[in-house]
Amino acid sequence: MALSKKQEEWLDKNSSDAENFANVPEGLSTEEFWKAAVAKNVWALKYVPEALKTEAVCLVAMQKDGFALQCVPEALKTKAVCLAAVQTNGWALQFVPEALKTEALCLAAVKNMRNVQDAKYLLEYVPDAQKTEAVCLAAVQTNWQALKYVPDAQKTEAVCLAAVQENNWPDDGTALEYVPEALKTEALCLAAVQTNGWALRYVPEALKTEALCLAAVKRMQNVKDAKYYLEYVPEALKTEEICFAAAERNSWALKYIPEKWKITDRFTDIYKRMMTYTVPIYRGEYDYFHDDINRVPEELRTEGAYFALLKVNGGKMYKIVPVVPGDYNKRNYLVPYDRFIVGNALEFVPEAYKTEALCLYAVQKDGDALEFVPDSKKTEAMCLAAVQQRGSWGGPIKFVPDALKTEAVCFAAVQTNGWALQYVPEALKTEAMCLTAVQQSGDWGGPIKFVPDALKTEAVCRAAVQTNCWALEYIPDALKTEALCLTAVQQCGDRDSPIKFVPDALKTEAVCLAAVQKNGWLLEYVPDALKTEVLCLAAVKTDGWMLEYVPDALKTEALCLVAVQSGRYDTALRFVPEAQKTEAVCLAAVKKNGYALEYVPYALITEALCLVAVKEDGGALKFVPDNMKDAVKAAMEKKG
Repeated sequence: MALSKKQEEWLDKNSSDAENFANVPEGLSTEEFWKAAVAKNVWALKYVPEALKTEAVCLVAMQKDGFALQCVPEALKTKAVCLAAVQTNGWALQFVPEALKTEALCLAAVKNMRNVQDAKYLLEYVPDAQKTEAVCLAAVQTNWQALKYVPDAQKTEAVCLAAVQENNWPDDGTALEYVPEALKTEALCLAAVQTNGWALRYVPEALKTEALCLAAVKRMQNVKDAKYYLEYVPEALKTEEICFAAAERNSWALKYIPEKWKITDRFTDIYKRMMTYTVPIYRGEYDYFHDDINRVPEELRTEGAYFALLKVNGGKMYKIVPVVPGDYNKRNYLVPYDRFIVGNALEFVPEAYKTEALCLYAVQKDGDALEFVPDSKKTEAMCLAAVQQRGSWGGPIKFVPDALKTEAVCFAAVQTNGWALQYVPEALKTEAMCLTAVQQSGDWGGPIKFVPDALKTEAVCRAAVQTNCWALEYIPDALKTEALCLTAVQQCGDRDSPIKFVPDALKTEAVCLAAVQKNGWLLEYVPDALKTEVLCLAAVKTDGWMLEYVPDALKTEALCLVAVQSGRYDTALRFVPEAQKTEAVCLAAVKKNGYALEYVPYALITEALCLVAVKEDGGALKFVPDNMKDAVKAAMEKKG
């Protein structure tokens, strides 16, 4: 029988929440209605009146989600209802009466268990009598770990074979561990290691053949330590083929192979790759690439091999570290490792191979490699090539012997990195060299601090300040002019300013005005004699709190009005003289910051002013006089 329009409308409106079915109008409650209800929301079954909870209604529910079998009365748990339940959700087996748990029903349940977090549950609700080979086979095919819970009597060759063939994720363990020794045949063990190489540890020694061990080594995954590739291979079976397979997968396995195989031709390619291997795979510890080089036989370490090494990544040496879990803002979660430079590859080249040609190549790639060049190999040409690379702090010139610090080398160094000036001998410093240096680098005041006073000419000082305003700190007062100081304060000052290094005699109105226009907080460095109305107005425009440093004589109503309207953090009204706290100033203050109401004279506080303050910040209500609070609250509620 079809549903009435009212029944359909009610279901359309209320089916999303099962609890709505607790209040179904009596006129709508029919068997057909409840069939439609459980089809839309299976948990409506809990609210079906007992008189209408028929096998037909329950069957519809089970076809939706069998887990609702828990809501079916025992009398209605028929064979058909229970079978329908486990066919849609195997977990329903726990609600099936023991008398109805047949092999067919248990088999259907095991095959339809979803999201099995622990394999023991696959068979937990199956009676021992029904744990047949077919049921157990279905369980291990769903999750191999179910083999742990299969009775020994049912661990047949077919069940065990299915389990080891399913076991393809090494981190979960190995199925072969739970296979009875009597069932560990050569065929089953081979199938196990072909799926998961780690199963080799559970293969009886008598069954380990060269073919089986080779298959295991080739199928080992997630190997944190290379020793495990060969750990379970008997010494007699560590053939060249097996050892090569291990070394191909991880060169660290070379540490564990017999010496007789290390000298064979087929390992040469592995060694050559190791010679140029500068970015290692993370292996459970922080490895440097040179550890690979140290395992290369001495006879293969040629100058050509080291040249190849230096070509990779520009001669840089990297360290691999795992990305910090949860560091979402800085790193892509799909990249599990990060790397950073920890040195230069030349450091790990044996002295015997550090030829002039190789060292020159290294410093051309990375100037800081000069640190690892023997002094006997350092030439002016090599040092010149090194300093033309920017390098680390101060540049590669710090590794140049004094005897090779010629004018050409030093000038080239400061052209690339101005901070190199600190390593230039005083006798070689010229005005031109110092000028070049200060134009190159400006961080932390720049290289001006390494310029001799005698060479701090007007041109050098001007260039230094133009590159970085903080250079003003290192310029002699005698060379500081109003123009130079003005350039400095105009260059920077958003948070701090070099005005603190401007002599008082040069703190002119123009210099001070430029400073406070960048940052009003700098008004505290301005002498009172220079605090004009124009200058103070510029200061409070950037930050109203600077009203604190404005002389009282200059705190006009107009200036105070600007201050309270430009405060960034707290109200500037606290610094407004009582005489200037006019109705207009106070209104502007509370519009900007409701908490300014705290500093409004009581005589000027009105309900209207309080309403403006509370509207801007509800917390301002605590500053509203008690006799006005109710009216202000009522007005706020009325405005919504």
